Amino acid sequence: MYKIEKDNSDFMVFLKTELNKLEKDYGTDYTDTIFNIIIELVYKHNIKSINYTDILNKINRLINNYPITSINLDNENNKCIYIAKDEINNKWYYNRAYKIIVDKLYNLTNNEELYLPGKEELFNERIYITRGGVVSGEYINKCYIKNSNFYPRDPVTINCSRITNYEDINIYTIDSRSPKLKVLKEFYNVSINIDDRYKYIDIRKFKKL
Repeated sequence: MYKIEKDNSDFMVFLKTELNKLEKDYGTDYTDTIFNIIIELVYKHNIKSINYTDILNKINRLINNYPITSINLDNENNKCIYIAKDEINNKWYYNRAYKIIVDKLYNLTNNEELYLPGKEELFNERIYITRGGVVSGEYINKCYIKNSNFYPRDPVTINCSRITNYEDINIYTIDSRSPKLKVLKEFYNVSINIDDRYKYIDIRKFKKL
């Protein structure tokens, strides 16, 4: 807990009070990290006229291995762990183009929707496209970069349904009319592939919660 001293400024009293409340749920390591970052920025470097949102956004990107400047794909020295080259067609793709958020869970064995205790987040999985509630056989997997000068964007968040039989089937689906697909296609050359194994799945037949 942070002790409030008599000579503390109004801001310091506010900061300590808020962090003391936060500590109950997150622990001292968490609150100390926030406190030390703020002290470093505000007091040690006297950074008051700079956009803190911008600073914290850049810090967040760097910590998560996202570049904060554009990458020239023609220069092999420019590295980003989320950019890879497809050896088949010799094109660059960005494997953080989208992030899947699972907000519906369906059991294929019992044809029913299951309770999802918390939303699941994941990357680098195929997303199967449904039309009229039926899996069409089309799926997206790779988003190719359009230009050689590329600034890695934050992932497009795509809400999906997960369909599983808890054995050999575990797929993620999205409706073909989703505006998020349009956003992806605006930013990237989205490869549409075919896999007919799941075309029989009709989400409309699942018993809903």
